[in-house]
Amino acid sequence: MESVETFVKKLNDGELVGCYGEVVRELKARKIITNKNITGELGEYLVINHYCNTPNLTKLQRAPTGTKNVDALSTQGDRYSIKTITSKTTGSFYDLEPKGSATKDRQVFEFLIIAILDENFLLNKILELDWDDFIKFKTWNSRMNNWNVTVTQKLISGVKNVL
Repeated sequence: MESVETFVKKLNDGELVGCYGEVVRELKARKIITNKNITGELGEYLVINHYCNTPNLTKLQRAPTGTKNVDALSTQGDRYSIKTITSKTTGSFYDLEPKGSATKDRQVFEFLIIAILDENFLLNKILELDWDDFIKFKTWNSRMNNWNVTVTQKLISGVKNVL
């Protein structure tokens, strides 16, 4: 049986583009993803599976679609935000006070999980931050007027490394 890599290289451009749509449909049919944010959805799926199938880790389940700021819930009721990256910076966090605000941020989740995927979209690393870690490591994105987290060596050594 030939490898997927060999099979894909034999496809012409039209066939290759068509395969993408088929793969997305199959990922949706298997409930691995639910929308077209493939990187984010894939990371959520992989993280939840890892937590559920690893002894001594909290069992997670997907949060209901449309739940604001929360992607997974633990069996203990904790709220988890999951951000998936293939580079160094997470996506945006909304519903927090802007930089310089005198008002303290309202806690919108208990834990942030950063799923780091490799170039093949396989799970390479999982970092877990509690709310206090998140507050410590969040950085202001002045272009977007919101917060994100940049994965640095300091962050990696200062938070829980799950994988």
